[in-house]
Amino acid sequence: MIQDSGFCKAVILGIKNCFDFKGRASRAEYWYWHLFIIILDQFIDSLSGTSTWIFSLISFIPGLSVSVRRLHDVNYRGWWWLPIVNIWAVVVCFFAGNIESNRFGPPPNPIKITLFDKVFVVVVIVLLLTLMVLNSLIHTGQVS
Repeated sequence: MIQDSGFCKAVILGIKNCFDFKGRASRAEYWYWHLFIIILDQFIDSLSGTSTWIFSLISFIPGLSVSVRRLHDVNYRGWWWLPIVNIWAVVVCFFAGNIESNRFGPPPNPIKITLFDKVFVVVVIVLLLTLMVLNSLIHTGQVS
């Protein structure tokens, strides 16, 4: 069941295309990639207890790559990701991609979202929120 997961396929695509700024990325690939990065970031933070700026630096280019390809999927240029228009670029990432080919190429292969994916995402979000609250309480000295 796990190998059929859209999450796993999206992460594999994200790793495989981490330096590819051409082509298109589906909504599932974009959002699952960012969820994967958040999970890793929280995991590294909970292990080290220090800032994960090195991980953020390492994951910047792959995150930018999937973001640019996601913008291509809705027929926008990657330059929309510049800080000046960044808020609009995030909003656009919620839009469905073009069904047909556009100026950036053919549509990406769809990633099937299974029941496992839906349950996994809910569980991960609850765990991440719990980790973040506990981490905050520990750093402020409210919990020892």
